[in-house]
Parts: sequence; structure tokens; C-alpha cells
Amino acid sequence: MIVPAYIKTDELNNKIAATILDPYYKYYHLSYAEAIKIETSFWQKVQLVSLNDKNEVCGYFKGEWARPENYINSITTVNFDKDNPGLFARDIINFFKYLLFELEVKKIKFDSVLDNPARIHYDKLVENLGGRVIGIEKYEHLINDKYHDSKLYEIINDRWECDNCKYTVKQKNGDIYRKCKKCKIGKMIYKNPFN
Repeated sequence: MIVPAYIKTDELNNKIAATILDPYYKYYHLSYAEAIKIETSFWQKVQLVSLNDKNEVCGYFKGEWARPENYINSITTVNFDKDNPGLFARDIINFFKYLLFELEVKKIKFDSVLDNPARIHYDKLVENLGGRVIGIEKYEHLINDKYHDSKLYEIINDRWECDNCKYTVKQKNGDIYRKCKKCKIGKMIYKNPFN
């Protein structure tokens, strides 16, 4: 389950503090570590935490807004429960769906250190959400006195919507939908969030 981070501010910062010297988290901290400043509104940042069955923080998700363009231009994620990656995977999907379908974010841009083992999962997530890889940026992140390349991702929140039942389908790989698969009578209309 994901909830606003301000509900669990102290626990979240304690979790972050516990990761500072752990090499597993080098792709989160990069070359510095600092406490998380939690916002109580989503105007500048969307900050959520993942909770396990015991109501304990086990993950953190942040999306930073580009204003006035009105899209997310940076994503931060960290998994505090290395023994339960399935829970984190479920909640990162829920985080992206929250941004795209609840907040109706027009576009999400983010990057991942190319050497980060989690990058493989970002590749699959972006593909499943109809996004794309923008490219590789050379020497973008400094970690332990070594420069690392960065892989850049983009997800445009475009979709097809039925003019009859309002059923929506996310566009993937240039798919074109003509007739609604749900009601079988409606016509699918392409919705571009920037028009």
C-alpha cells in the first residue's frame, strides 16, 4: 500500500539514515546523503511511502514537478526491504499509475544510473506503461569518485478512450485502436494530454 510520506516522516528519515553506509544504496545516495524534506502538499513534489503488512515503511517514491510545464521531470525510488522485492515492485507500479491515472500527469521524465541493477526493472516498467528510452547521457552521476552514465526515460500520458463507455487503453508501440474492446460499439478516440 502507498500513502503520503508526511504521515511517516520520522520513520522514513530513520530508514534513510540507516542506509547511508550500506553500499547497496549507492545508486540512491549517489555521492552524498541527506535527510528527506517532506512536503505536506503535492505542489512541488509527490512523495509517497510503501507500507508492509505491519504498517512499516518499506519504500519511498518521489516525483518532482516541472512548473509551469506541469509534468514530472524527476523520479526517486528506494526500497528499504531488500528481502521482499515483490512488495516494492507492486508499489512502484502503483506509484506510476497514481501519477498517470489519478493525478493525470501529462508526462514523466526520469533517469537511472546505467550500472544500477534496478535499471532492468525500469526498462520493463517504462515499456509496460507505453513509454520509451530517450537515450544515454554520458558521465552524468558521480558515485564514490567515479562517473557513471545515465539512461533517460519518458512516458507520455496519451491514451485511447471510447466515445461510448469511456473505457481507456494506454497507447503502446504505436498501436491504433478503432473499435472499443469493452462495449463493442464505441469508437476509440486518441487523447493527447498536450492538446
